[in-house]
Amino acid sequence: GDWKRCIGDNAILMALMFLGVSVIGFADPQYEPKTVTNEWVDAQTEYLIKRRVQPVDGIASWYDYENNKFKPTWSIFTTKETSKSVKTLSEKE
Repeated sequence: GDWKRCIGDNAILMALMFLGVSVIGFADPQYEPKTVTNEWVDAQTEYLIKRRVQPVDGIASWYDYENNKFKPTWSIFTTKETSKSVKTLSEKE
């Protein structure tokens, strides 16, 4: 029987929160947090790049999307024999 009270309490709290958010929205419809302005987003992006937060690693970072080919660093997985054969094939063309 205790579950009914828990669900009722949660429903009341959710209704109060919805009411509070609605009142805030109607009181100031032009309100915009400073964290969504373009200046803030640009500064935050620049900061995260400088700090190297969540850098892209792995195979996706080895691909040069501007030239549509892999960067030379991907060759760490190729052996000398395979890299020689690739060179000879490209030289034959």
